[in-house]
Amino acid sequence: MTGLLGGVHLDIPRHRLDLAAASLLHAPGAMARWLPGDGDIELGGLCSAASVDRLSWHESEGVRLVLQGSVMLDGRWWDARALMRRYRERGLDSLLRGDGSHAIALWDARQGSLWLFTDPIGSVPLCYGGRQGALAFAPEAKAVLRLLAMPARLDRRSILQFLMNRYLIGNRTMFEGVSRLGPGELLHYQPASRRLQCRRYWDLHFEARIHTRAEAVESLDQALCRSHQIMLEELEEADRYQLFLTGGLDSRGILAYTHRLGRLPDKALTWGARDDLPHSDTDLGRRLAAAYGVDFDVCRLDGTDWVEHARPWCRVSELLSDNASSFASPLQFFDAWRLPRTRFAVLGDQAFGAGPLPGSREQAVDNILHDAWCMADGPLARVLRESAARETRRDFADELEALIDAGPNDSPKDIQDYLYFHTYIARWILAPGNFKTPVLTVRRPLMTASVMEVVTQLSEVWRVDKAAYVELLKQRFPELRHIPVTAVEAGIDWPCLMRQEGRLKQALLQRLTPERLAALPLADAIDPDGLRAFVTDFFAGRAEDSGRGNLLQRRLYDLRRRLSRSPRLGHAVRRIQPLVMRLTGLRARQQASANYRVLLRLALLTLLHEGLEAGDFDGRQGDRELEHLVQDGRVQRPGSSRAAREMI
Repeated sequence: MTGLLGGVHLDIPRHRLDLAAASLLHAPGAMARWLPGDGDIELGGLCSAASVDRLSWHESEGVRLVLQGSVMLDGRWWDARALMRRYRERGLDSLLRGDGSHAIALWDARQGSLWLFTDPIGSVPLCYGGRQGALAFAPEAKAVLRLLAMPARLDRRSILQFLMNRYLIGNRTMFEGVSRLGPGELLHYQPASRRLQCRRYWDLHFEARIHTRAEAVESLDQALCRSHQIMLEELEEADRYQLFLTGGLDSRGILAYTHRLGRLPDKALTWGARDDLPHSDTDLGRRLAAAYGVDFDVCRLDGTDWVEHARPWCRVSELLSDNASSFASPLQFFDAWRLPRTRFAVLGDQAFGAGPLPGSREQAVDNILHDAWCMADGPLARVLRESAARETRRDFADELEALIDAGPNDSPKDIQDYLYFHTYIARWILAPGNFKTPVLTVRRPLMTASVMEVVTQLSEVWRVDKAAYVELLKQRFPELRHIPVTAVEAGIDWPCLMRQEGRLKQALLQRLTPERLAALPLADAIDPDGLRAFVTDFFAGRAEDSGRGNLLQRRLYDLRRRLSRSPRLGHAVRRIQPLVMRLTGLRARQQASANYRVLLRLALLTLLHEGLEAGDFDGRQGDRELEHLVQDGRVQRPGSSRAAREMI
């Protein structure tokens, strides 16, 4: 849990600042603090008694610097005072590209400039918006709206993109007038001229200089070992940390590296609707944890309570993703799971190279965003008017083109990995709520700027389906080969559950009507007859098992991954892949997935809109639920003593 908040020329009473900060407090022990005021500049941040991410700040001769989180530059950790000295001696650029999970605000009154940026990966969310010369920023859009005293309105283009792609791309949020800073971006605001600029200070640049197996494994191994070591150096002797563990390749690598470095996680967790399926995440996660002697737990998911849990998650996450299984879990579970003195939870997120070797730019785009185009050509073509469906596809294609044009070159594989990072990683993996980041402080040792710079130096074949990482695990941690990777789905069988008579089905049917959706900025986009027919057809289907995968499908996937590393064989694999997917039932599962997902997304939008009407995002109906947080002292303004100014 981390983030900066503040703004310039915020013309609202002090108690409204406190309520804006209180809207960001989603877990026990959380606290938002405003620093002592300085004219028209307001700066603050989020703190947590159970988090390593402290709020550090320093002020000197008209310059204020606020650091939220941890930053490493030149092999050492820096606080706000040291960063201020570095800025004075070497300039702003010397503060950029630091490792760690952090956000920094720098106000230089001498230049009349405010700079905002996060770590290069963008692991700390930072939203911003402007109104009549004022600028506000915060980890979530709801606080930006409150700081600007601006009404919350859903953005029509964002809603349509969400329906098509399950998460937003670019700098979009779900609200008009609020944007989100992207990975490696620097925001510069000059209040006197009202000039707002955003530029990228870090990005992926592919060199493809590492070609041999030995060099690929050695280079990646060194980078990953160092990133895990840096993470563990944040811990004091009595501190604990926990791991989100699955049966895949990524989080097991974290187990292997932390075992090598002598400090394993204190507890591991996976989640699923079933705890009795061999070769599922719950089964293999338990076996992996047992192999390393790590305590293990399962978060049991029950989709019948989706509406109850999805409502608060819509408010917390602001619907930047549609992670249905995430929304089926209660916020309180993670408070109960967290051990005393736990500083952070570790995630196995990575960007080692996505998908097979593409033969063209079009194949590169399809390999990353295939599901979005299937959604546009399938369910959305039935529930939207033809003009709205065309608008949705066109706007999405235009934003993708803008992303690709900002990329490094015309290589299909480089385009593919660039898109993967700037869409799936930046806006799905790092979406608040997707992996509980508003509730838990997290670390991602498989995905740091230093690791990514090594990845971009790998040749294309070593970036096919994580080829270098797979080879690394095989060579350096052969003991992991005795535990297979996930082949069976243990999550909620949503199509089956949604069709069963019960509370979930009735709640969804009440929401999936043209009349219920008319309150959204979609009234002219929805085809009423098409929506009714689609809903009727879906719920008329049998409530039967949708298929959970099997070992044959897993082996076919692994075979495709090996063959697709070869440009010649990869071309043959691409030609027969549609036939294989049809014969194994994977194509039918994809189509069924698209059908239920569009219905869940429409229902989520109605929940989001109900929160908007209740004032959850801008306090328009009053902030009575937040008043007790301010009165209980969880939103504080420290004094102006030297100690308070240097470390909070």
